[in-house]
Order: sequence, then structure tokens, then C-alpha cells
Amino acid sequence: MSAKLFEARGLVKRFQGLLAVSEVDFAIERGAIVGLIGPNGAGKSTLVNLVAGALRLDSGEILFDGARIDRLPAYARAHLGIARTYQIAKPFPDLSVRDNVAIGAMFGAEGGVRDRAKARAMADEWLDFVGLAAQADHQAARLGGPDRKRLEFAKALAMQPKLLLLDEVMAGLTPVEVEAAVGLIERTRARGVTVLVIEHVVPAIRRLSDMLLVLQQGRLIASGDPATVLNDPRVIEAYLGRRRA
Repeated sequence: MSAKLFEARGLVKRFQGLLAVSEVDFAIERGAIVGLIGPNGAGKSTLVNLVAGALRLDSGEILFDGARIDRLPAYARAHLGIARTYQIAKPFPDLSVRDNVAIGAMFGAEGGVRDRAKARAMADEWLDFVGLAAQADHQAARLGGPDRKRLEFAKALAMQPKLLLLDEVMAGLTPVEVEAAVGLIERTRARGVTVLVIEHVVPAIRRLSDMLLVLQQGRLIASGDPATVLNDPRVIEAYLGRRRA
């Protein structure tokens, strides 16, 4: 089995002539946590949408578990083991917290769990994992911002992913909540899930990541271990300059 779980080759995406992602290449090893950083508008969410299948490539190739998947729709990639969260959490507001997660279980890897009772039991396990067990019977619309982020996390984990894509799960959180999110991501990796995480909380992403990717204007300007990348003059100028000024 190859050490590489995921590989992107020459990814390009344009929107009405605007180049949003430009010739991006990277690979993710099994069991790794990879951080994706860059200024607003750099193309980070667009890149994740290309990986998940929400957007179609203009050119390039995506390989997952050794097979090319860039022509597959999002649901087929989910069945292969790619799950994601969204920057703005959008639960099914009228359903219970448990049933939101059960839907993830019924839609996940290899077609998901078809038995409703089993899906709800799996939901309870993941709600306990993310710290939402006490809210399982609550209507999802009642959850506050941090709990909605944890619900997004549980929904994605219930899909039993091999690769989990996290889009700014720490945005808007307090320092204590950021620490809890870091711990949750680390425990997720400990269960064998590979993680790609978009984040602006640099101290947290430095601690978490085995590898950092930095996008600027759709181009990958740096990649490698966090200490090296965060001291790269190009990264400091493009993204960290104001923080260090």
C-alpha cells in the first residue's frame, strides 16, 4: 500500500477567466495532518471544493488511494472516504442533533449505513466523541456557533472518512475552544483519519500540522514542515507580515 493517500497534480480552476487555483501540486501521506493557510481570497476553499468534488477542475488530476477521482461527483468521492466540513455550518435546523449526524452515517463510505437504528447509534458515538452527547435530542437550530462547528465535525466523522477536509473549524472560537478543537483533531488522527485543515489560527495550525501548504492568489508558494514554511520570506511577506510587524 502506498504511503500517499491523496495526490493533486497540476490543479487549475477558473471563474469567468479569473484564475482561482493555478497549477497546484501536493500529496498527503496516510495518517498525516496537513495545514492549508494563506490570505483571504487565496483560493483555499476553492481548492477544498475541488478535492471534495463540489467544483470541477478545468485541468489537472486528483488521485485518491491510487485511483484517479477527478471525474467523479461529490457523492462518489464521499463513498470512497472523503468527507468535509463547511466554513459556515448549515445543519438541518428542524432535525435533532442526533439525526443530523445519523444522516452523515447513512451517506458515508461505501454507501453508508442503511439501517436507521444503527445510524442513530453511530451518531451517538460520534456526538460523545465531539462533546455533544448532552445535546443529542436538541433541535439543531438551538445550537450556538461553537456547538454547530462540533456538529459539523460529528456529521463528517459519521461518514467514516479516510480523508477529512476541515474548513476553518476554529474561526471565531475563544482560546479555550481552540484548544478543545486542536485536541479533537489530534484524537481524530489517532483513529486513523488523515486530515487536511484550512485555518487562520497560526499557533494552532503550527502545532497540529505535519506539513503546511501556503496559497497566495491561487498558487502554492510554499510547502513543507511548519517551522520551515512559517520562516519562509515569501510566506512572511504574503501572509504573516502584518502579524509580525
